[in-house]
Amino acid sequence: IADALAEVTGKSRCAMLLLSGAPGIGKTHVLEMALAQARDNGAFVLQATAFESDAIRPFALWIDALRALDPAVHDQILGDTDVANRDRLFARLSDLIARETAGHPVVLLFDDIQWCDESSAAALHYVARMNRGKPLLGLFAARDSELRDNAPVQQALRGLRRDALLREIDIGPLAGDALARLIDERSPGADSARLSRECGGNPLLAIELARAELRGSVAGSL
Repeated sequence: IADALAEVTGKSRCAMLLLSGAPGIGKTHVLEMALAQARDNGAFVLQATAFESDAIRPFALWIDALRALDPAVHDQILGDTDVANRDRLFARLSDLIARETAGHPVVLLFDDIQWCDESSAAALHYVARMNRGKPLLGLFAARDSELRDNAPVQQALRGLRRDALLREIDIGPLAGDALARLIDERSPGADSARLSRECGGNPLLAIELARAELRGSVAGSL
């Protein structure tokens, strides 16, 4: 991710990175670390998380990202435009990205895109395609088992692959020694050696099992 951010900044080119993996494997934490890097590099950041209940809300990701950034910017881009007028909304989003890339890199951080709505996915592909020669980095995280069921996102990803803009990173299991250190840090006193072997490399499962062991009860949250 750090290399991609340096590349889009130094060579003024667009890159989209898809982080995929099982629930609890650490995708969101990776995005949080990427957010810190982006801010350290003075990037303009648009950040949002998709929710399963918002899958039918048009432009949900972009609306949430713009509102979190600045309600005035949201109103400027989306406030006076009917969401049915997709061409105008696409153009306004692309123009915003183009303006911001004139002074610094732009980073899009979208989590849980397996629940992304169709309009947001289509806008993402459009924005990337229209700004492929600008310092734009997209970082998206998704549960690989559920991403396959979202046809609009799959269509957008195919378009990004076809345009040679997409790179895919599989977030695999965490190593046993790293898991043991994580358990010792979060739940001192738990049997980190045993749990690090039994959790299948999943850090969330490791943490919850360790907490349950210390409580002497089943981890109900899992």
